[in-house]
Amino acid sequence: MSSNIEKPNDVAAILQRIGDVPDQIKDDSVIEVTTEQKVIKKSLDTDVKISELRNIIELRQLWGKCLLLIISVILIGNMGIVYLTGLGILTFTGNTLPTFVASNLAEIFALCIIVVKFLFNTKTGK
Repeated sequence: MSSNIEKPNDVAAILQRIGDVPDQIKDDSVIEVTTEQKVIKKSLDTDVKISELRNIIELRQLWGKCLLLIISVILIGNMGIVYLTGLGILTFTGNTLPTFVASNLAEIFALCIIVVKFLFNTKTGK
């Protein structure tokens, strides 16, 4: 089998034939520059995302500590009120003390739900 395509062995002849075909080979330097720019942009985007994630982690740690402090103050206040009521220093009428303690416990549970939903968010979005 013989093919109709000639196989020139001379590099100069090959380059001449490629040069005869318009837009066959374009300048590689433009492609290299645009590829380098894309890599640099992607690297900068990655750096920004990493910085953003670090800031989110620091913010969540701060809010976690603040909410833990608030919960501790509520619990210590409840224990102090119950203790003072037991000693007879404070007096409540009817169901006021149980209602007060129950409402504070409800606040604690609500804060815990907020903390778990915000700080331990398992949704991964892009």
